[in-house]
Amino acid sequence: MIDSRNNTVKRHALSYIVATLTITYLCWLSFLYAHFKTGVEVFGDSPLGILMVIGLFSPTLMGVAFSIKEEGMVLNRPTANQIKGFFTYMPLAILLPFAFVLLDVGQDAPNVVERLGAFSKTPIKSVLSAFALSIVFGGLEELGWRGYLLPRLLTWLSPLKATLLISVIWAVWHIPLFFLPGAAQYQNNFLVFFMGTVTLSAIMTFLWIKTRSTLLAILTHTTFNAMAVLGYVSGSNADITISHLATSTSIALVSIALLNSLFYKGLKRRKSGESYSD
Repeated sequence: MIDSRNNTVKRHALSYIVATLTITYLCWLSFLYAHFKTGVEVFGDSPLGILMVIGLFSPTLMGVAFSIKEEGMVLNRPTANQIKGFFTYMPLAILLPFAFVLLDVGQDAPNVVERLGAFSKTPIKSVLSAFALSIVFGGLEELGWRGYLLPRLLTWLSPLKATLLISVIWAVWHIPLFFLPGAAQYQNNFLVFFMGTVTLSAIMTFLWIKTRSTLLAILTHTTFNAMAVLGYVSGSNADITISHLATSTSIALVSIALLNSLFYKGLKRRKSGESYSD
């Protein structure tokens, strides 16, 4: 019975991955082709801009569609424990990605103290605007990645394996943007970017297992993207140094090592038929 259920969940997860990547790649590669043929811009007024929008929201749209098809709803009504968990871990959902950005060296501000000082002088209006923009362009992706996909991966994978797999999928999903002038990832260093996805995925896996809260994943993703909007994240090849690459890699390795150690007992749980999504 358990094997039958796991096979169904695996099939649904794979269908979500294929559908999301297919829609995004069809849209973004079509736009990329149009860009090189006609010069259409990412933030221009061409009707083709709808292709960028559809590709951007495909993780969200597919997560919503698959959730409704399987469960009849997108987000279940939170339990008392989930509500308590959300408010208990909410500071971490903000502070961990914030700390990651501050510690990741090789950008304009040469050290943590200077970055922290620069951030403290940022007008509150700019911070709120960055967060609002980042919820729409980034945060809502988590209705798909962590709201739909992660719980299904955790039915048969350990937290470490699920985190690494979703990191790869998440990074691959972004690849067309590295070749599109005007996109945030254009001409960025992919390895540094990938290490960032591993770190953020480890944070969100930890928070999800502890709280079962998709909203915390949205908050984590939003916080990181807001820091990028405010100019504290730079992955441009021109800005990357060996030090930056080494630090990004080290932070990612430490993140997954901590995640693995925190949930190492899952190896025993899996033998008894339990899963982290239960």
